[in-house]
Amino acid sequence: MIDARENGADGHARTACAGARRTHQQLDALLATRPHALMLELGRLDYISSAGIRSLFQARRVLGRQGGKLLAVNPQAQIREVLELVRAVPMNKVFATAEAADAYLDALQRQVLEGSALPQAPA
Repeated sequence: MIDARENGADGHARTACAGARRTHQQLDALLATRPHALMLELGRLDYISSAGIRSLFQARRVLGRQGGKLLAVNPQAQIREVLELVRAVPMNKVFATAEAADAYLDALQRQVLEGSALPQAPA
C-alpha cells in the first residue's frame, strides 16, 4: 500500500504540484514492479490538485494494461467527491478501510484461483 500524502505543518496532507510530483515518482516506481493491485491510503489527504488527479489516471491506465487494479482507501468526503466527479478511480474500487479493501482482494484472488466469477466491490 502506498500512503499517498504530502504532510503539511498542520499534519494534514495536500497533493499540490510539489507533492504530486513526488507521489507520481513513487507511483512510477511501484508500477515498474508490475503489481496486480495498487492500494492508495488517502485518509489524511485533504486536497488533491489536477496534477494529483493526472497521477491517478496514469496509474490506472498502466495498471489496466497489465490487468491490475487501482484501489483507494479511506478518502475524506471532499476527496471522494473529486474522485467520483472526475472518475479517476472507479467508485466501486474506493473502500472505507484497508480491511475492506483486503477482504475484496482476498475474495478476488480466491475466485481467480477457483475459476469462478469475480467479486463485486462494495459500494
